[in-house]
Amino acid sequence: MLVAPLPLQNRSSITDLLASVTPDEIYYLAGPSSVAASFLDPAGSVEKIYQPVVDFLEVLRTNHSDIKFFNAASTDCFGNQADTSLMEQSQQRPVSPY
Repeated sequence: MLVAPLPLQNRSSITDLLASVTPDEIYYLAGPSSVAASFLDPAGSVEKIYQPVVDFLEVLRTNHSDIKFFNAASTDCFGNQADTSLMEQSQQRPVSPY
């Protein structure tokens, strides 16, 4: 298992990393974890949470389509749906920028 030693803050750094190693799978576990902070800086939250995932997916789509990608996202994207079994196809109802 390789843990990326450099910041993966843009498509270029992701492309460079994947040029040096060719994993079968990527488990993306990074990201801030403060819902309260997301209300103080919604645009920053989008930049820190979503943009890296988009960058990874775009690099994989264009250069490495055989690599599997797993993003450990938050259930907060589904909002408050108590007593409901959630799955990938469930309607998203986020209640915060996080």
